[in-house]
Amino acid sequence: MSRAGGPSKAREGHLITLYRTRLLETLVQLTVQTEAAVKAEAEANKYRNRYKRICELLRDAEGLLLQCFIFFRFHWSSFCYYLGQQLTSYLK
Repeated sequence: MSRAGGPSKAREGHLITLYRTRLLETLVQLTVQTEAAVKAEAEANKYRNRYKRICELLRDAEGLLLQCFIFFRFHWSSFCYYLGQQLTSYLK
């Protein structure tokens, strides 16, 4: 490329236009890819948070069931004794 002008200036202008077009195309592609990645990450976070919440609920339910089991295990004999006493007094 010479400084004289003429055809070389036109060629330089054409190259600049070509590079600008390619750069804009690349930037558009990167923007689209970035938006897709952000959407995918948001979707993954949504399901990750739902999974964590479900795990917390299951843990809570498991703890509640364990407490019920322990309560009835230790109080079952007392309940049966009480029920037996009530039936005995009712049948007399």
